[in-house]
Amino acid sequence: MHENLYESGIRPYLESYFRNSQEPYPNYWRGSSAGYCYRYNIFKRIHLPEVPEIDDSFVTTQNTFYIGTSIHIGYQKITAQIPENIGQENEIKLPEFDVIGHYDDLFEFDYGDDKPMSHKILYDYKTVSSKSFNYTDPEMRSTHRLQLGTYMYALRKEHPDLAEGRIMEISKDDGRMRERQLLWDDTLESDIQAYWNGLNKAWKAFKKTGDLPDCTCAERLGDWFATRTKAGKIYNGYFLNGNPCSLEWYLLNTKEVA
Repeated sequence: MHENLYESGIRPYLESYFRNSQEPYPNYWRGSSAGYCYRYNIFKRIHLPEVPEIDDSFVTTQNTFYIGTSIHIGYQKITAQIPENIGQENEIKLPEFDVIGHYDDLFEFDYGDDKPMSHKILYDYKTVSSKSFNYTDPEMRSTHRLQLGTYMYALRKEHPDLAEGRIMEISKDDGRMRERQLLWDDTLESDIQAYWNGLNKAWKAFKKTGDLPDCTCAERLGDWFATRTKAGKIYNGYFLNGNPCSLEWYLLNTKEVA
């Protein structure tokens, strides 16, 4: 009997695509990692392998991710045709923070009748579960705020009038959309500088002494990234024996390398 299409074609493609085709930036932090625990980001940067329990579900997880990415790409094909679109999927670099990334869409809209003025808005798209629309919390997720803010920080060097960013949430289940606004101000700028400076300070200390910063996943992201859910799901790839960003796991792997 012939193998089903998923096992014979889709699964091998997804495994190869997500394991091998993502562009590596060994000397940079990714803008999308903004807001995450410093220890977690260091583990990512040194390519610490994930705990086998999490890694075993790699393809299933990436299948879900690929669906979200496909939706993302589909909408960007539409937004690319909007006349006010002045930039899409362009690279940003912040050498002072060792940060690199790509933003989604930058628009410049005119407003006013007599003397039209321009207003630039940076958009970042996030695919989410329809269940998230059941919550009315107006607050933007902390990681999304710092990620979008980091892209704004970089773009303001070329576009100093850029003062607004928005997260467009798109439901993977039913297509609903919701926008969350982020306005540039001194507090946002200060928070961005503090985060990346703090991460680089932790990185320099790690390279010099081998000391890792404490895991702060629970404080930064919440219990969903620091524990096993009631359904048994784990989101932190370095979760071992009840501990996120497990030092035990790090030591086991560094001993093997040595």
